[in-house]
Amino acid sequence: MKILHILDHSLPLHSGYTFRSQSIFEAQRNMGYEPVVLTTPKQEENWKGDSTGRDVINGFHYYRAGKVEGRAWPVLYEAKHMVKTYRRIMEILKREDIGLIHAHSPSLNGLPALLAGKKTKTPVVYEIRAFWEDAAVDHGAYKEGALKYRLTKYIETKVCKKAGHVAILCNGLKKDLEKRGIAGDKITPVFNGVNPDDFAPCKPDEEYRRKWGVEGKKVIGFIGSFYRYEGLDLLVKAFGKLSRNDDGCVLLLVGGRGDGG
Repeated sequence: MKILHILDHSLPLHSGYTFRSQSIFEAQRNMGYEPVVLTTPKQEENWKGDSTGRDVINGFHYYRAGKVEGRAWPVLYEAKHMVKTYRRIMEILKREDIGLIHAHSPSLNGLPALLAGKKTKTPVVYEIRAFWEDAAVDHGAYKEGALKYRLTKYIETKVCKKAGHVAILCNGLKKDLEKRGIAGDKITPVFNGVNPDDFAPCKPDEEYRRKWGVEGKKVIGFIGSFYRYEGLDLLVKAFGKLSRNDDGCVLLLVGGRGDGG
């Protein structure tokens, strides 16, 4: 069975969002499914290289929706974004024998997927990695409780209620959705993880250690985005307690406040 994934952005852009997506595709392929991918206009906003409308990356076919102009015009931009995504979904459904639509948050992906699924009688699964209204607050886009915050939360809840099933990143998201009236048996946690086969012990880079003054130290590292929802405050507090009893430890944080996640 072919599964059509609707993504905000994907490889070759690098973010936790794109890497998790790639791992999901690989897991589904290992289970005998055939993932097909569509990225929304957000991909073209962030990718500065050439765009052909269709790419093959690691053996997976990536369709592109194409760029949408008018980012300075709120609401109109989102409407154009969803219309273009919907039309591209319908094109792919006519071309490919799709058995399931797997839309990944935000609701700008979920709404077009639900409309296309209803029109073609194709079941839709909606996946939430994080609540985008809360992420937007962390990004400084707007304040918690603002009109756009409440509207985004309302739409995300509606998408979850309309989808056939909802996949989430952690039990915290499940508890929140249950409070919004989503039945618990309709929600499945799909936790983050790593493939141990992708990692192997290697010798430390001594030049790097000398450059940063961590020779002979135990390095505790974090690589990712610097946003509140990553829990870095807990990491810093835990390291503070640890370092009081072990001055041979150092904390290394690599990343920043970039796009995607």
